[in-house]
Amino acid sequence: MSRQSLHIGAKIKGKVHKDVNTKSNAVVTGCDSNADVQVGPSIESDVMGTLTSTEVGQIAYREDTVGAGTSRNQLAEAEQVVPQIKGKVAIFNQEFKGTEGFRVGSANDVERLKATFSRLGIQPIEKPDLKHEQIVQEIDALLNGVLSTLKLFVCIFMSHGEANDIVLAADKKFLLKETIIDPIMQNKNLKGIAKIFIVVACRGGKRHGVDFAGDVASNYREFDRVELDASVVRSANAIDYSNCIFSYSTFVDYVSLRTEKGTFFIQNLCDNIDKANGDTIIHSIFAEINNNLSKAGLQVPVFKSTMGNVRFKDLV
Repeated sequence: MSRQSLHIGAKIKGKVHKDVNTKSNAVVTGCDSNADVQVGPSIESDVMGTLTSTEVGQIAYREDTVGAGTSRNQLAEAEQVVPQIKGKVAIFNQEFKGTEGFRVGSANDVERLKATFSRLGIQPIEKPDLKHEQIVQEIDALLNGVLSTLKLFVCIFMSHGEANDIVLAADKKFLLKETIIDPIMQNKNLKGIAKIFIVVACRGGKRHGVDFAGDVASNYREFDRVELDASVVRSANAIDYSNCIFSYSTFVDYVSLRTEKGTFFIQNLCDNIDKANGDTIIHSIFAEINNNLSKAGLQVPVFKSTMGNVRFKDLV
């Protein structure tokens, strides 16, 4: 840690030949660095007179926002408290390393997601480049580890995709709903718990009418003609789809775009979650993402929500 100084109040240099009275409304909180913090008058040299000082109020100091050479106000704005959520986040990142289908930039999405959800008190679990059967096993393991105190369950699947919500594992294509969504939705331990499904994959080969630079790729891939694996339907019983958000990075039949920095969708998602600071209704965050990307002419995400007016800070 660096050692810095923060001074609040009257600072007097040189000789003062009269009485000095200084008042400052300040109380210092959150000083978790080795900074020197002084509230009140700082006097360098001779003072010839009477000095009276009174200090009341509040100021928050943070080393990363107030530091030597920074252009920001030296009296840092009071930082809002970020809620620490009792939740679980699983990221299935089908990156296809070492293949012609390599999804460049996907690793940056993972790092950004980890940073965003860690800030909310959740350490995401990453599951990279799994085969279909491994995905089934990991879903079972995640569901077996659900705690009674859990308030939020988030599943993020990033891969290549095609029409009819068919996505690609490391070895074969499969139906997302039957393999991932429905087994999670019908798990009794998750009944009543807020759930968010985020799918970043193409849903067809169409593009919105915008010309893109050469460094923009899609998550679309022409699959080999293989049989569809839809054998993981666990039950024919009715499934309760309440208290959920289903978010797709692009509209039906369209591609989902990505650069070496990551996908437009995930980067915008994290921007908006960070900005919301836990205080915005969750489905409003997804509406804002849809608005941002569609206005930019990049792609048109879509989401369905059966979740009420829940905010992240309601899930602590």
